[in-house]
Amino acid sequence: KPSVFDWCVWEHPCAAKLLMATNVASEDPGQPILQRLHLLPFVEADSALEGRSRIEFVAPELRRRRQCQEVVQAGDILRHEDLDFAVIKCEPPEGLLDANTDYFVDGSPVVSFDKIQFSAWGPCEMSSE
Repeated sequence: KPSVFDWCVWEHPCAAKLLMATNVASEDPGQPILQRLHLLPFVEADSALEGRSRIEFVAPELRRRRQCQEVVQAGDILRHEDLDFAVIKCEPPEGLLDANTDYFVDGSPVVSFDKIQFSAWGPCEMSSE
């Protein structure tokens, strides 16, 4: 007969780590706790939300990362139900999520470009100056 522990590990890969850890800060004193986290959905995700709360939608993924003690930093992509959110800024620059982390989700959605073209403008000849 499977135990609760077996079910936990099966359903949540980070559960074994959770059961052994009682305090995130004491488990890894080298990783700071994030005080603030700003994340925004990509345009496609924002459209698919159809007016639903951004923070309520992405909350399960934030909880998972907090429970698994995953390091979060600017530039990370959080995916929940096939919708992507980008971590825009963290304070400090990287660390672990905590129950006291403040989340900010206000702002325009992130635009993802498939192609960017740069053009250089200036004099035709290089000067020595």
